[in-house]
Amino acid sequence: DPKKEIIKMVGKKLEKQGYKIYAVDFSDTKKSVGWNPLSFAYKLAHRVPEGHPKWEDNMNEAISEINNVVEQLKWGNNSDGNPMWVDNAKLIVNVVAQFLLLLSIDRPDLLPERHFNLQSVASMCNLDTWNPKQKWISICYINAETNKRYYWAELFKNVKTIANIVPETLTGNLSHTTSALKNFTEDEFIKRLTRETKSFDLHGIVSSNEPYVIFIHYPDHKPSNHFLVSMLIDQIYQALIDCANSKEDLKLERKFFFMLDEAGNLPPILNLDNKVTISRSRNVFFQLVLQDYNQLKKYNTSTNHNVDSIIRSNLQFTYFLNSIDEKTLSDLSNSLGKKEVIKKSTSKSSSTSANGGSSSESESVEEKPLMSVAEIKAKNKEYAIIQKIGFLPMIVKTKLAYKYFSNDNYVFECDETENTVNESWNYQDLPDVELPVRNPIKNYDQLNDSSRAKKAREESLNKELNYKKVQKKLILEMQNARGSIKELSEYKDKISEWPKLALAWQKILSFQQKYKNKLSSELVNDFTKSINICLDQMNDIKTAGAKT
Repeated sequence: DPKKEIIKMVGKKLEKQGYKIYAVDFSDTKKSVGWNPLSFAYKLAHRVPEGHPKWEDNMNEAISEINNVVEQLKWGNNSDGNPMWVDNAKLIVNVVAQFLLLLSIDRPDLLPERHFNLQSVASMCNLDTWNPKQKWISICYINAETNKRYYWAELFKNVKTIANIVPETLTGNLSHTTSALKNFTEDEFIKRLTRETKSFDLHGIVSSNEPYVIFIHYPDHKPSNHFLVSMLIDQIYQALIDCANSKEDLKLERKFFFMLDEAGNLPPILNLDNKVTISRSRNVFFQLVLQDYNQLKKYNTSTNHNVDSIIRSNLQFTYFLNSIDEKTLSDLSNSLGKKEVIKKSTSKSSSTSANGGSSSESESVEEKPLMSVAEIKAKNKEYAIIQKIGFLPMIVKTKLAYKYFSNDNYVFECDETENTVNESWNYQDLPDVELPVRNPIKNYDQLNDSSRAKKAREESLNKELNYKKVQKKLILEMQNARGSIKELSEYKDKISEWPKLALAWQKILSFQQKYKNKLSSELVNDFTKSINICLDQMNDIKTAGAKT
């Protein structure tokens, strides 16, 4: 509801019917609940204590949610076309966010929930953070190498990868992270709104028994923050699916409707094609308000040019008001189908004779569009065309919704940012850590070097054993082949292949002299091939002689 037109009309009516109203307002923090994009991942990871049977599943979901948030940040384009810069930048943000999450589980006193946000992540996206002597890297090392904890070990692999990037390249990667996170560091309004989640606990909201409605307001004239709207829609959907999966029939007990006005003007919603494909089976429904079908083409990718068609085919109810896009009008006309039209033709002839003239009539049946593009364009604005799978199309005269409701001028009041302390978290305030090694990154490399050396020795031994097997096989082939040479030599003047055989044999001798009696499979193959040709020619000669 970008301009708050809907909430003004129906807010009071919803409250009277028992709905709990939440509003995330990207244009006015004084009329908004707080929403931290990383809060959903935090709640997942902290839902049950470590060691609980469901903890690992929850952790995996939390890490997946962090990936989703990172993927939906504004990454821009690679200036040189090399995806490595952005890919590494995403990895950096992911690693830092996962470190903060694991730290919040082990030591909530060092990282309370209010500091698990993208501002804290941004504070660690600088070159000095990746100095191997930093305390946070030591914490990762101890938990990964000394304590042998799985999630820390997986994290430390990536920490080591990033820390070993040359400073010049790492600086370029970090510039991309700074750009992607600048909304959370430079925009004071967004910083206040996204610092902390209080009442807007998505898991609690979608699991509650009371009816609820979530309004999302945003300035449609400021597209720089629109990616946050798409991200919030994705998080609401993930919370709904998480709730549905906890049910025996994998469905929500009550239907949930996404009513997305101006949906075509938003950045792509993550995996929208997948969402609309499976959502109905979970009791989740999407209504997209578009200006024309072209607004869905932004979902097409370089590898899949039909994502917009997938989305359209899964939206089974079309309510058409108006559009000026010719392609949209043409698609609608075609989807309405054809009608049969009877065409009558009459011809007359006149005559000055007493018999008078004559006339004839003929009929033919033609197919025409049920409504042509021109007819759809000229449609009365009070009429709407409705299409639903399984039913014939309809055209109905109807009032638009806003004409049915009086404007209540409802205003949502909930300033959760008013008492938010404007404090930042500093990774350098972490406690000193006593390490069993001087440099965790270097020591880790030494461990890896030792492991790689062991693996190389094993590969070398396997290669040598395999080489000996090949040599043994080649020697056997040579012995079998040489057994035929004595008989072949009796016909050498008549065998045209004999010079090639002699040359192949000479190459083998030269190779053995050079490489200490070793054999080359390629040369042996040439030699045996020539012998087989010689044998065929010798047999032909013998056969011809017998006939003579």
